[in-house]
Amino acid sequence: MKGIFHVPDYQRGYAWGQSHVDDFLADLEYLRADKTHYTGTLVLHKTNDEIIDAAANPLRRFAIVDGQQRLTTIVILLDSIGRALERLDRGRQVAEQIRSTFVETKGWNALPIHRLTLNTGTDKFFHEKILARGNSQLTPSIAAESRLETAQSTIDKHLKSRVSASDPDGAERFFIDLYKKVSQRLLFSVVEVEKEADVGVIFEVMNDRGKPLTELEKVKNYLLYAGATLGVDNLSKRVNDAWSSVLRRLMLSGLESSTDEERLLKTQWTVRYDSRPRQWHGAKSVKDRFDVRSEGHEDRALVDSLQEYTHHLEEAAIPFCDAYAPTITGAFSRFGAGPARTEIVEWSGKLLRLRTLSTFVPLLVALRLRYPTDADKYLSVLKLCEVYAFRVFALKEARSDAGQAAFFKIANAIMNQEKTYEQAISAMKWENRRRCDDDEFERILKHRVDAADWYGWFSLRYFLYEYEIHLSEYHSGQSRRVTWDDLVGHDTSNKKSNKKSNKKETLEHILPQTIDKSEYWKSRFSPKQHRSLLNDIGNLTLTRYNPQLSNKSFPDKKGKRNERFRYETSPFYGERELCDWPDWTPQSIRERRERLLVFARDRWKVDLGGVEDERAAVDVDDDREGVED
Repeated sequence: MKGIFHVPDYQRGYAWGQSHVDDFLADLEYLRADKTHYTGTLVLHKTNDEIIDAAANPLRRFAIVDGQQRLTTIVILLDSIGRALERLDRGRQVAEQIRSTFVETKGWNALPIHRLTLNTGTDKFFHEKILARGNSQLTPSIAAESRLETAQSTIDKHLKSRVSASDPDGAERFFIDLYKKVSQRLLFSVVEVEKEADVGVIFEVMNDRGKPLTELEKVKNYLLYAGATLGVDNLSKRVNDAWSSVLRRLMLSGLESSTDEERLLKTQWTVRYDSRPRQWHGAKSVKDRFDVRSEGHEDRALVDSLQEYTHHLEEAAIPFCDAYAPTITGAFSRFGAGPARTEIVEWSGKLLRLRTLSTFVPLLVALRLRYPTDADKYLSVLKLCEVYAFRVFALKEARSDAGQAAFFKIANAIMNQEKTYEQAISAMKWENRRRCDDDEFERILKHRVDAADWYGWFSLRYFLYEYEIHLSEYHSGQSRRVTWDDLVGHDTSNKKSNKKSNKKETLEHILPQTIDKSEYWKSRFSPKQHRSLLNDIGNLTLTRYNPQLSNKSFPDKKGKRNERFRYETSPFYGERELCDWPDWTPQSIRERRERLLVFARDRWKVDLGGVEDERAAVDVDDDREGVED
């Protein structure tokens, strides 16, 4: 490598996954001795920086506009080859040549000169963990660092699998041959960009191929470009620091996809700048609002706006990640360690279970930013969001963006101090009243009773688990024996799952689905009653014993003292409660149904009084602004 190479901060972090590295290694493996391999285009911008090495040779610095993924992978591979040769007594000289040529050389002042430096967010990890001679204790904190570590591990495993410890001569030949392949027979088309003004344009055009830039990367690139255009050096550092913080927090929260990144950008934009969903166009919205090319703007005012945007995005990432990953260590830490924080974690999980969080996140973020330490306000709004989510999305089964425009508008008003907390609560209640008032709530319940197919309801397990919480807290005074994650077999925040998520294994028909061979059931239910009451809410309960209970009679399901699988000793309080009934008849199902409906009316009630004249949330026509996330 002639010169030294640098990945500018406007570039994304290392983006290759294991499959990309595997493909690259496969290309090398099948490269014949008499052939070369075209590796792609390398677009470079020659800078004015020049460094003198220990031999007094000038080394020109090149910024990599396109090709950093391949070049970074090649350096990792060459470093791994060098370390493998270094472990062989006769390979040390070649190993040193590899290191000085491709990894690190010495400057005239004896300080190290890195042949390749990455952007600010990952360079420290790259050199101290991936390429370091010692054993760094650094661990990945952002996704790009994890991918660097995966690339190195993939390469090391590949090299190890190709040599035998009992044949050092063969190992040395393999490593030297591979080194020659990489250093002599990989071909690039090298394009040098002369004008710095052309770099940004070429960068975006080149990245339209292959894996596209994420919206978050585009925003960062534009902010750095704006800082350079306005001649503000400290803005670049501020942006880099903010992006490192944001990416680290997203990674720790398991929110590493481009969808998660764009959701954060949209949430912050909604909260601070524009609450209308259809007016969000990703990075283009940011560029249009902070346009450094427009005439008539004041540089100082624009710089202040850019810095405010950067700071606000970094701050918004904290409550955003807490909302989507409430159970991770440190979530909601600004609320302290009291019982309110524990309750906030619990209620945040409810919104995740209902899969309706996107409608409420801007409001939750705005509330945290406006009242950063007021746990009581946050908890009250969180509970009201859950009530709305159940009534409108779960029970009514309205479209997924119903009311989104209203909640976004309330969020923006809270953030920009156009509404007080009390006014926001009133606006939320008005929207709840408009979407599903008490009369409609009752009509929907009646319709579900008449339709007699609660078993096919998507939110059935959520409903019954909330009843389980009710029983454990108010009837027994004891903690729950089965968590939600135990029930569905996955952690909502990290999306892992297993077979327990199968509804058939966790929902029990007390009156079985098949009664033809049971005199007990046939004597109590006519065929018509069996059809009409089988999937009634009164006949359904959460269970761990569905296969074992199967078609048993009700006395057998309640259980005998020597039986393991029985209602009487179930970990679910809902199954234990069934022992209150001496027999299971059509009347028993109706009684239990009414008990559950009474619970539902109380659990998801909302005080809608005093909001008849509150119309500040959203106009009815604004529904057209809603878009599904």
